[in-house]
Amino acid sequence: MDLQVLRNVEQLVSLLRLPHTEVAEILEIHQSPYGLRLEVIDDRLMLTSWLIDINNLDLGKALKRNQPERFKGLPQRLFTIKNQLFISTHCPPKFDARLWFEVCKKQREFLMQLAGENKL
Repeated sequence: MDLQVLRNVEQLVSLLRLPHTEVAEILEIHQSPYGLRLEVIDDRLMLTSWLIDINNLDLGKALKRNQPERFKGLPQRLFTIKNQLFISTHCPPKFDARLWFEVCKKQREFLMQLAGENKL
């Protein structure tokens, strides 16, 4: 992994106030209520978020509400695995830890908004 990418991943972990973790090309961190997977692919970050304890979020509703402008212009991939909704994006190479942090916050807000609507 490129040294700059390594430092950015370390900074992202710090910005998210995640438990100290050994940085690797693939990190998966569960810190309720969120799950987070960071995967470095060719010096770019694949950032995936989900809600750990909330199942059965409506994929159809999520797809209708998914708009790139919500996520700094980045297209998001929405998918389910075992009734769990995931949101993922492959960040551009020019992004650094602060921009990754903003995207991660937006993903989490999106998921929490869906979860809040799911309770109604």
